[in-house]
Amino acid sequence: MNQPNPKRKPSHHGQRQRRSDISRVPASNEHVTINGIEYRVLDCLSLPSRGRWKLWEPRPEPNGTYYTMLDLANTPTARQLRKSLQSLPQHSAGLPRLVDVLETADRLWLVITWCAGTDLETYFRRYQSG
Repeated sequence: MNQPNPKRKPSHHGQRQRRSDISRVPASNEHVTINGIEYRVLDCLSLPSRGRWKLWEPRPEPNGTYYTMLDLANTPTARQLRKSLQSLPQHSAGLPRLVDVLETADRLWLVITWCAGTDLETYFRRYQSG
């Protein structure tokens, strides 16, 4: 299992946690709290029903840190994604790192590091323009 980032409060990987204010689809500029960490929702990264958001936390870096939050149905596939993310090397450039988890009987929220790069829409536009 990956060790938590020493700059963050300890994460609760592998434990069922119900400490959250997530009860509906969050909107931009709202705050969500997962395991005592407050994140600001910056943007929906897909259709709201697909459950992908860009988050910002004012700590641990001086200018804050960006994350991606995945809101998934708690299924064997989602739990396998969680295990796969936990098994990735901690300091591999370009690969996401699992930062926090909130699991309930029906939902699984995964907070992963933000991987900067060119988004698919930009690639698609370049392809269309030749």
